Amino acid sequence: MKLDDTDRPLQLGEGRISGYLSIAFGTLSVLAVLCFMFPDYLTTPSLRVGYDLVLMRKLLAAGMVFSAGFGVLTFVLNRQKRLGALGILLTVLAAYLGGSSVEVGPRYDAPGFIGLDWFILDLLASAALFTALEKTVAHRRDQPILRSDFWHDGRYFIVNHLAIGIFLFMSVKAMPSLFSWTVNAGLQEWFGSLPGVVQFVAILVTADLMEYATHRAMHEVPALWRFHAVHHSVERMDWMAGSRLHFLEPLVTRTVVMLPAFVLGASDTPLLCYIVWAGFQAGLVHSNLA
Repeated sequence: MKLDDTDRPLQLGEGRISGYLSIAFGTLSVLAVLCFMFPDYLTTPSLRVGYDLVLMRKLLAAGMVFSAGFGVLTFVLNRQKRLGALGILLTVLAAYLGGSSVEVGPRYDAPGFIGLDWFILDLLASAALFTALEKTVAHRRDQPILRSDFWHDGRYFIVNHLAIGIFLFMSVKAMPSLFSWTVNAGLQEWFGSLPGVVQFVAILVTADLMEYATHRAMHEVPALWRFHAVHHSVERMDWMAGSRLHFLEPLVTRTVVMLPAFVLGASDTPLLCYIVWAGFQAGLVHSNLA
């Protein structure tokens, strides 16, 4: 049986690698422009305050150049022209919206945020770190970085991360009303007075306990296993494989995991550190490392 393009291993010279890279950089460029246009809705407040706008604009410009360059390379290779065309089209869209010179949008004092900036940074940092690690200390050395179903798991990564961001945006409003009965002002005041390192450790321990309970339930309750089975359909492990999840699973898990932090009234910095750690750990435990 002839394999579909998405099932064949990616090889140099055929145009699929450059085409996918063009689409990836083009998509990230469009999302980055939107972050500039709607900062209060799309960016993470705790990250936003530390951004260097000049540097962010240079990174956006570089992303657009990479997208256009890989798109042109796809055409030169005379294969997979649709991939290159889509990548270039995304670059043109980013430029039309303002490109690296786009003005920072008005402030709306939004009650919640989607966190597109975190999605972009998480993807770029994870790709750079784990690609380097999997090339130097790989468990299966014959497994290519861009394995045959890498793009399949990449789609899970995109959908699930964006879905979680939208869900968190809604939960910012819903959680205080749904779980207000769990809040104890004295407890939150005491916890907030603790050093940031202590708060981080407490969040890490309580979150891991909640995630363990949720994960075990998904293995033992047949109705839940039907959703969790998607995650166990992965045949080749690497850092991207951990993203293959039914979109309802991360929504439920993240809600349960973050509930203790809400009840304790965790400060922004320790909470952000936990989120960064959780993302790194998820990639690490699924990665193709010796």
